[in-house]
Amino acid sequence: MPAPLVPIDHPSSAAVAAGDPAVVAARARTTEALLRAAAVLDQVAVAHAGAGRAVREAWLGPHRARFDAERARRDAELAGLAAACRRLAGR
Repeated sequence: MPAPLVPIDHPSSAAVAAGDPAVVAARARTTEALLRAAAVLDQVAVAHAGAGRAVREAWLGPHRARFDAERARRDAELAGLAAACRRLAGR
C-alpha cells in the first residue's frame, strides 16, 4: 500500500523531506541550477548594457527616448529575474 500523501505545507512534511536523501539532493541541484541561471542573466545584462551604451553613443535618432526607455525596462526585467532566481535558491 502506498504511503499517504502529505500536503507540502503540513508541519510533518518538512521533517520527512529534510531526512530524505533524494529530496536533499534534488534541492541542491535546484539551488545550483537557479544560481547558474542568475549568473547567466547577470552576464546577459552586462552584455546588453554594453551594447546599449554603444548604440546610445552612436545614435541620436528621433526615437532615442523610446529606445532608452525600452532598454531600461529590459535591464530591470533581467535584474528582477536574476534576483528571483537567487531568492528561490535561498541566497
